[in-house]
Amino acid sequence: MKHGEFIMDCYFRYVNLAIHGLLSNKFRVILSILGLSLGVFSVIIVMALSLGADESLRSFYHMKEGWYIIKPDLLVFPDAELKYDTCKTIDLHCPDVMTVVPYKETKMLFNNNYGDEERIIGTANVKLFQSVKEGNFFTGEDVMLGSSVCVMVYSDIKFNPLAKSFWAVRKPVGETTSIENIPVKLVAILERDPYGQGFGINDVIMPVTTVMNMTGDRTLTRIEVKMTSKSDEKAVKQLREALKIDYGYKYNWFKIESSLEEFRDKAETVRFSSMVLFAIALLTMSVAGTGIINILIVSVYERTLEIGIRRSIGATRWEILIQFLIEASIICFMGGITGVLIACPSVKGLIHVINKYGLYNISLSDHVNWPLIISFSLIFSVFLGILFGVYPAGYASKLDIVECLRHGEGD
Repeated sequence: MKHGEFIMDCYFRYVNLAIHGLLSNKFRVILSILGLSLGVFSVIIVMALSLGADESLRSFYHMKEGWYIIKPDLLVFPDAELKYDTCKTIDLHCPDVMTVVPYKETKMLFNNNYGDEERIIGTANVKLFQSVKEGNFFTGEDVMLGSSVCVMVYSDIKFNPLAKSFWAVRKPVGETTSIENIPVKLVAILERDPYGQGFGINDVIMPVTTVMNMTGDRTLTRIEVKMTSKSDEKAVKQLREALKIDYGYKYNWFKIESSLEEFRDKAETVRFSSMVLFAIALLTMSVAGTGIINILIVSVYERTLEIGIRRSIGATRWEILIQFLIEASIICFMGGITGVLIACPSVKGLIHVINKYGLYNISLSDHVNWPLIISFSLIFSVFLGILFGVYPAGYASKLDIVECLRHGEGD
């Protein structure tokens, strides 16, 4: 017999012995497999959600590159006010400017059955990061005329303004509701923003001029500017110079930040959350691993006579060690497969629920790298089997032959 065939024959013999030993304790083995499968399930869920969030954030990064936010530094200068006319100043005096978008946020009373105050966002030629589901977004002419029109975001959640204001209308686009006793026509419904940076399901979007007319206040909450400059320093310098024209020495009352600062904060939050959840999932697997150690130790105790007989007819300590390590690996591998079978449909369902109901402030990518996740889960499961099986296998291999046989005779 060739050397390779001999090794394979020994390997299959060890596997058969391990399977035979496991079948003698079916109930305990099934419980161990179930416990480990829950740990593997947790790891797969965390990995899939983390990878989905990272992919969405990378897409958002490219979309927000080159955007800058100007807003009053109210913490240091509480009297700072950002004027609407500053938009025109920036457009005229910044060579690298592409788009200037004003934003005014306020709260107004809806005259519906609930009588709630809702967040109103006034804007103009906004760059939409979410698609239009129905109707058409208001135009530049609507902004210029201060038209009484609004846009809302679709959601299955029934307490958002769209549901509360038009709950009895199957096709609400074109219908009218009242805000502060002023009739406002709904002209479009948006899909939910997949990156959590656009308009939310609780927002009512209107022309900025309309909001200013309704409030009697021509100040803005912030201005977002798209620049062609590849240098943050150059872009910020141009915007600072434009602010000096309108505000003189008070130009430093305003903060200018890259939109990517918010992205970086969100990315750090997602990564930290993923690490915490991954640690919890590993802890779950560790708890399952202690159960595997326990079942193998009990198995060693119950099979002391078998170990003594095998040792007496020529089995080495190394062979006993290998047998019990294979048993632990089989339990963990089966737990890994069971966890994968449970996790595959669960991940898709969970991502669907999160994206549909907005449980995260970003939508998760549903393109899960299953080959990577499944391979990692199964390899990691086998590794845990070897790790958790070292102590019971070592204990079994060190048992004295005479003591094993004497113990068996006593039973």
